[in-house]
Amino acid sequence: MSDPIEILRRRARGEVGPDDAMRVLASHDGWYAPVTYAAEAFRTDRFERLCVWGTEARNVPPGRLCLFTSVERGAILQAKGIDPGPCAGPLRGSTLFEKLPDTLASADINPGFGTSGEGWVIARENFSVVLELNEEACRIIVESLPIQAQLR
Repeated sequence: MSDPIEILRRRARGEVGPDDAMRVLASHDGWYAPVTYAAEAFRTDRFERLCVWGTEARNVPPGRLCLFTSVERGAILQAKGIDPGPCAGPLRGSTLFEKLPDTLASADINPGFGTSGEGWVIARENFSVVLELNEEACRIIVESLPIQAQLR
């Protein structure tokens, strides 16, 4: 499985397209997302880890969902003066991206890291494309599992 940061950098340099980047991001199992979104998307209020980057989202524009590829990315954003609020993780990318509500303006992957190529803003109009790619990524992941793992 590819590193999500490396695939984001390669996408920013034009070495891979958004389809290939999304396949890697959907297969990443280390995501952190706002607790309220995570609870709804995963239908639980129990998570392995909670990161409190402020008591509530501060300096985050309305309609933007901040998603982080790691704990470190969220902590760095908070150090820059933007509090994404409490986040839960690590989360499975396939479920995370499957549940993007169309009420959002965008899903911001590693916000604040766009200039380094380690971030990506997915606009609402691309959510349906993300869902299609995510479904394909899930199918590829399942097909690559050994038969015994698929039967469990």
